[in-house]
Amino acid sequence: MKTILLIDFENLQTVSLDSIDPQNTEAWFFVGGSQNKLPFNLVQSTQHFGGSLKWIKIEGNGKNNLDFHITFELGRIAESGSKDIEVYILSKDKGYDPVIEFARRAGLRVSRIVNLSQMPSSKQSAPESKYTESVFANLAKIATAKRPRTRSSLEKHLRSAFQGKIEPEDISTVIEELFLNERITERNNRLHYKF
Repeated sequence: MKTILLIDFENLQTVSLDSIDPQNTEAWFFVGGSQNKLPFNLVQSTQHFGGSLKWIKIEGNGKNNLDFHITFELGRIAESGSKDIEVYILSKDKGYDPVIEFARRAGLRVSRIVNLSQMPSSKQSAPESKYTESVFANLAKIATAKRPRTRSSLEKHLRSAFQGKIEPEDISTVIEELFLNERITERNNRLHYKF
Protein backbone atom coordinates (compact mmCIF):
# COMPACT_ATOMS: atom_id res chain seq x y z
CA MET A 1 0.00 0.00 0.00
CA LYS A 2 1.39 3.39 -1.04
CA THR A 3 0.56 6.42 1.10
CA ILE A 4 0.35 9.97 -0.23
CA LEU A 5 0.35 12.76 2.35
CA LEU A 6 -1.08 16.06 1.04
CA ILE A 7 -0.01 18.86 3.39
CA ASP A 8 -1.90 22.15 3.55
CA PHE A 9 1.15 24.23 4.45
CA GLU A 10 -0.89 27.43 4.59
CA ASN A 11 -2.95 25.85 7.35
CA LEU A 12 -0.20 23.92 9.18
CA GLN A 13 3.21 25.51 9.17
CA THR A 14 4.78 23.48 11.97
CA VAL A 15 5.23 20.06 10.41
CA SER A 16 7.98 17.54 11.04
CA LEU A 17 8.14 14.39 8.96
CA ASP A 18 10.71 12.69 11.20
CA SER A 19 8.12 10.10 12.29
CA ILE A 20 7.13 9.14 8.73
CA ASP A 21 8.91 6.41 6.74
CA PRO A 22 9.63 7.68 3.20
CA GLN A 23 9.83 4.11 1.86
CA ASN A 24 6.02 3.83 1.56
CA THR A 25 5.00 7.50 1.79
CA GLU A 26 5.11 10.45 -0.58
CA ALA A 27 4.79 13.89 1.03
CA TRP A 28 3.39 16.74 -1.06
CA PHE A 29 3.62 20.21 0.48
CA PHE A 30 1.15 22.73 -0.93
CA VAL A 31 2.58 26.21 -0.36
CA GLY A 32 0.48 29.37 -0.72
CA GLY A 33 1.20 31.92 -3.42
CA SER A 34 2.29 34.55 -0.90
CA GLN A 35 4.36 32.15 1.23
CA ASN A 36 7.91 32.95 0.18
CA LYS A 37 9.91 31.50 3.07
CA LEU A 38 10.27 27.97 4.36
CA PRO A 39 11.67 27.21 7.83
CA PHE A 40 15.17 25.73 7.61
CA ASN A 41 14.30 23.00 10.15
CA LEU A 42 11.43 21.84 7.95
CA VAL A 43 13.54 21.70 4.80
CA GLN A 44 16.30 19.88 6.66
CA SER A 45 13.88 17.36 8.22
CA THR A 46 12.41 16.47 4.81
CA GLN A 47 15.71 15.70 3.06
CA HIS A 48 15.47 11.96 3.75
CA PHE A 49 12.34 11.80 1.56
CA GLY A 50 14.41 12.41 -1.57
CA GLY A 51 12.24 11.83 -4.66
CA SER A 52 9.19 11.07 -2.50
CA LEU A 53 8.88 14.76 -1.60
CA LYS A 54 7.12 17.43 -3.68
CA TRP A 55 6.84 21.16 -3.07
CA ILE A 56 3.85 22.56 -4.94
CA LYS A 57 3.72 26.36 -5.07
CA ILE A 58 0.17 27.58 -5.68
CA GLU A 59 -0.50 30.02 -8.49
CA GLY A 60 -2.22 33.25 -7.48
CA ASN A 61 -3.98 34.21 -4.29
CA GLY A 62 -7.57 34.00 -3.18
CA LYS A 63 -9.87 32.47 -0.64
CA ASN A 64 -9.59 28.66 -0.63
CA ASN A 65 -7.14 28.76 -3.55
CA LEU A 66 -4.80 26.25 -1.95
CA ASP A 67 -7.75 24.03 -0.98
CA PHE A 68 -8.81 23.87 -4.63
CA HIS A 69 -5.31 22.82 -5.66
CA ILE A 70 -5.28 19.99 -3.13
CA THR A 71 -8.76 18.93 -4.25
CA PHE A 72 -7.59 18.95 -7.88
CA GLU A 73 -4.63 16.70 -7.03
CA LEU A 74 -6.94 14.42 -5.04
CA GLY A 75 -9.06 14.07 -8.20
CA ARG A 76 -5.97 13.20 -10.24
CA ILE A 77 -5.00 10.54 -7.71
CA ALA A 78 -8.53 9.10 -7.87
CA GLU A 79 -8.44 9.18 -11.67
CA SER A 80 -5.29 7.03 -11.68
CA GLY A 81 -7.56 4.19 -10.58
CA SER A 82 -4.93 2.57 -8.36
CA LYS A 83 -6.49 0.58 -5.53
CA ASP A 84 -3.15 0.46 -3.67
CA ILE A 85 -3.13 4.15 -2.70
CA GLU A 86 -4.11 5.63 0.62
CA VAL A 87 -4.31 9.44 0.89
CA TYR A 88 -4.14 11.65 3.97
CA ILE A 89 -4.82 15.38 3.88
CA LEU A 90 -2.98 17.05 6.75
CA SER A 91 -5.04 20.13 7.58
CA LYS A 92 -7.15 21.50 10.39
CA ASP A 93 -9.61 22.95 7.84
CA LYS A 94 -12.88 21.00 7.90
CA GLY A 95 -13.73 22.49 4.49
CA TYR A 96 -12.13 19.39 2.93
CA ASP A 97 -14.56 16.99 4.62
CA PRO A 98 -17.40 17.07 2.03
CA VAL A 99 -14.94 16.38 -0.83
CA ILE A 100 -13.35 13.59 1.20
CA GLU A 101 -16.75 11.96 1.74
CA PHE A 102 -17.49 12.24 -1.98
CA ALA A 103 -14.09 10.68 -2.83
CA ARG A 104 -14.68 7.84 -0.36
CA ARG A 105 -18.01 7.01 -1.99
CA ALA A 106 -16.12 6.83 -5.29
CA GLY A 107 -13.80 4.24 -3.75
CA LEU A 108 -10.74 6.33 -2.81
CA ARG A 109 -9.10 5.66 0.55
CA VAL A 110 -8.75 9.19 1.89
CA SER A 111 -8.89 10.85 5.31
CA ARG A 112 -8.24 14.29 6.74
CA ILE A 113 -5.95 14.33 9.74
CA VAL A 114 -4.94 17.19 12.02
CA ASN A 115 -1.83 15.53 13.40
CA LEU A 116 0.64 13.03 11.94
CA SER A 117 0.05 10.74 14.93
CA GLN A 118 -3.28 9.84 13.25
CA MET A 119 -1.52 8.06 10.39
CA PRO A 120 -1.25 4.33 11.16
CA SER A 121 2.33 4.21 9.81
CA SER A 122 3.49 7.20 11.89
CA LYS A 123 5.77 6.79 14.86
CA GLN A 124 4.72 10.18 16.22
CA SER A 125 2.85 10.21 19.51
CA ALA A 126 -0.29 12.28 19.94
CA PRO A 127 0.20 15.74 21.44
CA GLU A 128 -0.48 15.80 25.15
CA SER A 129 -0.04 18.56 27.72
CA LYS A 130 -0.70 18.80 31.43
CA TYR A 131 -2.13 22.29 30.77
CA THR A 132 -4.91 21.31 28.36
CA GLU A 133 -7.70 21.18 30.94
CA SER A 134 -6.66 24.57 32.40
CA VAL A 135 -6.73 26.12 28.92
CA PHE A 136 -10.06 24.45 28.19
CA ALA A 137 -11.50 25.87 31.45
CA ASN A 138 -10.20 29.34 30.55
CA LEU A 139 -11.78 29.27 27.10
CA ALA A 140 -15.04 27.81 28.40
CA LYS A 141 -15.48 30.89 30.63
CA ILE A 142 -15.42 33.19 27.59
CA ALA A 143 -18.72 33.77 25.78
CA THR A 144 -18.70 31.83 22.50
CA ALA A 145 -18.95 34.98 20.35
CA LYS A 146 -15.95 36.54 22.15
CA ARG A 147 -13.54 33.62 21.89
CA PRO A 148 -10.48 34.02 19.64
CA ARG A 149 -11.44 33.37 15.99
CA THR A 150 -8.03 32.61 14.48
CA ARG A 151 -5.15 30.44 15.60
CA SER A 152 -2.86 33.46 15.96
CA SER A 153 -5.40 35.30 18.14
CA LEU A 154 -5.88 32.12 20.21
CA GLU A 155 -2.12 31.84 20.74
CA LYS A 156 -1.94 35.53 21.75
CA HIS A 157 -4.85 35.10 24.16
CA LEU A 158 -3.24 32.06 25.80
CA ARG A 159 0.19 33.70 26.05
CA SER A 160 -1.45 36.64 27.80
CA ALA A 161 -3.78 34.60 30.04
CA PHE A 162 -1.06 32.14 31.11
CA GLN A 163 1.95 34.46 31.03
CA GLY A 164 4.77 32.92 33.03
CA LYS A 165 2.74 29.77 33.72
CA ILE A 166 2.89 27.98 30.35
CA GLU A 167 5.85 27.94 27.96
CA PRO A 168 5.15 28.91 24.30
CA GLU A 169 5.86 25.36 23.05
CA ASP A 170 3.36 24.01 25.59
CA ILE A 171 0.73 26.42 24.24
CA SER A 172 1.28 24.96 20.76
CA THR A 173 0.93 21.43 22.18
CA VAL A 174 -2.31 22.36 23.96
CA ILE A 175 -3.76 23.81 20.76
CA GLU A 176 -2.77 20.66 18.84
CA GLU A 177 -4.42 18.50 21.48
CA LEU A 178 -7.62 20.58 21.36
CA PHE A 179 -7.74 20.11 17.57
CA LEU A 180 -6.98 16.40 17.80
CA ASN A 181 -9.80 15.93 20.33
CA GLU A 182 -12.07 18.07 18.13
CA ARG A 183 -12.80 20.55 20.89
CA ILE A 184 -11.66 23.14 18.33
CA THR A 185 -12.10 22.88 14.57
CA GLU A 186 -11.28 25.23 11.75
CA ARG A 187 -13.03 26.15 8.55
CA ASN A 188 -11.80 28.84 6.15
CA ASN A 189 -9.18 29.94 8.70
CA ARG A 190 -11.85 30.56 11.37
CA LEU A 191 -11.92 28.64 14.64
CA HIS A 192 -15.06 26.91 15.87
CA TYR A 193 -15.37 25.73 19.45
CA LYS A 194 -17.19 22.49 20.24
CA PHE A 195 -18.01 23.39 23.85
